[in-house]
Amino acid sequence: MDVSEKAVLAAPLRLSGPRWTSVDLAELVGTSQSFVARTWRKYFTAGTNIALPSDMELLAVNYSHGHGLLLARASSKATTQVAGLLDHGRAMRSPRRIALQTMLAGLLVQDSSDESTMSLSEHFVTQAPFGMSNFAIGTSQRPSALPVHITYVQVPANHWQSLLIPLIHNAHLTSAGNLQRLHQDLIVWVKKSSQDFLWIAQQSVTANTQRSKSRITSLRSSQQIVADQVFEKIVDLVWDGKLAAGDRITESSLAAALHTTRNQTRDALRALASSGLVDHHPVRGVLVPTPKRSDIADIYAARRALGTEILRRAIENSAFDFQAVNNALQHVIATGKTGNSYETGNADLHFQDVIAQASGMRNIPQMFNILAKQLRIYIAVMGFSYFYSIDDMVADDSEIYRQLQARNFEAARVAWNKKINDSLTFMTTHLSKSR
Repeated sequence: MDVSEKAVLAAPLRLSGPRWTSVDLAELVGTSQSFVARTWRKYFTAGTNIALPSDMELLAVNYSHGHGLLLARASSKATTQVAGLLDHGRAMRSPRRIALQTMLAGLLVQDSSDESTMSLSEHFVTQAPFGMSNFAIGTSQRPSALPVHITYVQVPANHWQSLLIPLIHNAHLTSAGNLQRLHQDLIVWVKKSSQDFLWIAQQSVTANTQRSKSRITSLRSSQQIVADQVFEKIVDLVWDGKLAAGDRITESSLAAALHTTRNQTRDALRALASSGLVDHHPVRGVLVPTPKRSDIADIYAARRALGTEILRRAIENSAFDFQAVNNALQHVIATGKTGNSYETGNADLHFQDVIAQASGMRNIPQMFNILAKQLRIYIAVMGFSYFYSIDDMVADDSEIYRQLQARNFEAARVAWNKKINDSLTFMTTHLSKSR
């Protein structure tokens, strides 16, 4: 691998955005798009006859001293050699490609090691979910700290990039949320220039669960619970590339996936349509929404108005629960210190929800939740995760909390408007790029 080829393959780690093309890499590296395409084909297709379990979920990634190791869980012992099953062009169009390509690029930013065996980080050994996994792929001889029950496959470092197509095809059980976090963690790692990289997937944790910590909750009907489950499944299907804007959503497939009845699923879809979370066509049925600039503007106009009234009522409420809001703010700050923008964004939304529910208002929190869901489905359709500045999130939320404590409505309103303006600019800019 010459210097120019290495620069092309490592370039994804220098692009902080979650959506880019070979044209972007060519401009970044200063080469032609055809050179990027040739390099990709040379290194991503070589050795694609590697046999991997046919159904895999990535659980951990560790880069240390020039070596790489992927830990995965396989749902079956059946293996698939994917050379003839997934062509190069189709793989490059996969919505999972960018995150996985960036992951494999991580090996290229470290100096190669003369050691034949990888030295696993202590945190990896103690925290990685070895009990849940039975498969590992590494560039070195089998690490001594790897449990004996783990099946180990060694792939030479110069063939590491050739794992891209097999992983796209076989690691489809990896959730979109975990791939987003992996992508962002890699970008933060490169910017910090730390020697080792360690990522461990979050198991069976949904975005709603993440935001439920220290949350003021209300009782939900069984219909609401099913509707939430259906919505989360639709978002996952969009992230996985199995649904796109304008695609028809079928009741039968959702009912089978969620183990609900078709009547329950139909009622849930009707509820989602009435909230604007899916589109309803008189002939085609229920469809994945297609976001427009006006839709984004409407959502943020509503959030601006509702948020302003929430702050007013919160300041007027003598029984306002400052402790709950402070706990949510501390969660934002603590999560921000990890450098994970995705999780900090979840904590930021949770902070806003706590203020809304602590304000004493009866209907606004539910409206706020619907608007947040509309943004989530639009973000999934547009194909990017919310790379909001962590420093801005912490600063804005801290300022809002300070002004709530001071009961200064005007200053709190200014801080809220700044947050809305930044978010609106980000969304509309990326909507234009995605078209």
